This record gives sequence, structure tokens and C-alpha cells, in this order.
Amino acid sequence: DHRDLHSFPTRRSSDLIPASKLKAYLEEKLDALVGKYDCIEGRRGKGFMQGLVLKDITPGEIVNKGIEKGILMLTAGVNVLRFLPPLVITKEDIDKMFVEGETLYLK
Repeated sequence: DHRDLHSFPTRRSSDLIPASKLKAYLEEKLDALVGKYDCIEGRRGKGFMQGLVLKDITPGEIVNKGIEKGILMLTAGVNVLRFLPPLVITKEDIDKMFVEGETLYLK
């Protein structure tokens, strides 16, 4: 029945940033972390599914600290911290994730 349908807010296409540009922006931000922290060995992934390869720290520690800050991440294997943001993420969301989350890598 059409009365059960809900309307969702819409965005104009001119307001949207192409996912390919945001993917590159996310990769750039993750690569900056690789160069900044000794506990991060590298970045790997495709598209928005990205991971940071960690050393001398378990990804579970960072995931738990992230939850306390409202940042959801996953582990992948024994040494990879996985990011899988939604396709509707904005540049501002990515920036906020890095501002709030950067302290997670500090021992």
C-alpha cells in the first residue's frame, strides 16, 4: 500500500561529490597516517574498503578506543584495521573521522 511508503530527503546532484574523488581523498588521508605513525606499516584496499596494516599494536585495541569516540571500524585478520564507510559519506565526515580518530594511533 502506497500509504506505508516514507519519503526521504533528497539532494541535488550538484551537492554531491563523486565517490571517485572521495575515495582518493580517503586514501590520501590514510596514506598521511602511514607516514606519520610508526605503528602503521601501510595502507591497502580498493574503493572505500580500505585497511591500515598495523605493527606493534592490535587492531582490536584501536577499534575499542574508536567506539568510545563514536568511530566504527573493524578488524581484518590479526594486524589490519578495516574502514568501510558508507557510499553516502561526505568530505566533512571523512575529516571528522580523522580529527576525532587520530589520537587512536598514539600509544
